[in-house]
Amino acid sequence: GSACNFGGKSEWQLDESVGGISGTLSELLNCARVTLDSNPTSLLAGHMPVPPHLRTMGFKIEPHVEITQPLFKSRRAYVRVEAVPQVTSIWDNHEQISSFPATAASSRRHSRRMHGVAMSAPRVFGHLHHFDWVSFLQGFVDIAVVLAIPRFIVFFAAMYAMGPTSEVHRNTARTRLCIFSKFRNTVAKLMVAEDAFRGLVCDWKNDIHQLDSLNATTLHHRLKHIFLEHCESGLLQAEEIENMVKVVFKQMDCDNSGKIG
Repeated sequence: GSACNFGGKSEWQLDESVGGISGTLSELLNCARVTLDSNPTSLLAGHMPVPPHLRTMGFKIEPHVEITQPLFKSRRAYVRVEAVPQVTSIWDNHEQISSFPATAASSRRHSRRMHGVAMSAPRVFGHLHHFDWVSFLQGFVDIAVVLAIPRFIVFFAAMYAMGPTSEVHRNTARTRLCIFSKFRNTVAKLMVAEDAFRGLVCDWKNDIHQLDSLNATTLHHRLKHIFLEHCESGLLQAEEIENMVKVVFKQMDCDNSGKIG
C-alpha cells in the first residue's frame, strides 16, 4: 500500500511517539481505503445479504504491525489498517422521560438500533536482529580451532619470540634427518660409554657382564681426582664434592640399589 497520514503525519520517530500516537476515525478509514458509505460486499468474499453501507452494518478495524530491522540499520515498524465488515449494532431500550409535567402516561420506552466501530488488538509480526557477544566469541573460537590458528601462534612464538631458545628450535627444525648418521652416532656413543665405564671401574679385560658395579665411593674418588686442581686452589670444598656425588649418584641409581651398572 501507499503511505497515509495518521495524527497529521505519515512517519513518526521514536522520540515523537513516546507519549502515544493518536488520530481520528476518518484518518483510519482513509488508511484502510474505505468510507462509511462503502459497500460491505466489496470487502467480503462471496455473496451474502448485507446492508448497503458500512455505517448501517458496522465494521471492525484491524491494525497489522510489521517490524523490520535490516542488518546494521535502525528498527522500523509499518502499520497497515484493514476494515473488516461485521455486525457491531446493539438495541437500545432505555426509558425515555417526557419533558411535559409528570402524569400517569408521561414516560415511555423507545427502542432504537445503534451502530459502532470495533477496534481489535494489533497483529504484530516481523523479525529483529540482536547481536550476541557470547555466540560471536564462541563462533570465533570454533573457527580458529578448525583453521588450526592456535597451532600457528604457538609455532611462531616457539620459533621467533623466545630469544636464544627460539634459535635452538629453528636450528633443530632446519636439521635434516639422516637415519644412517643417527645410527653411526648411536653406535659410537655406546662404544664411548663402554670404554668410559671400564675406566671408572678399572677393568679392561673381563667381559661386560662380569664388570663390577660403580658405587658412591668410587664415584667420589673419580670426581675428587677430576676437580683436584680446583680443590687445591680453594674454588671447591670437600663438602661440595660430596654434595655433587650425592646428586649425580641419586640420578643414576634408578633402582635405588646403591650401585650403578
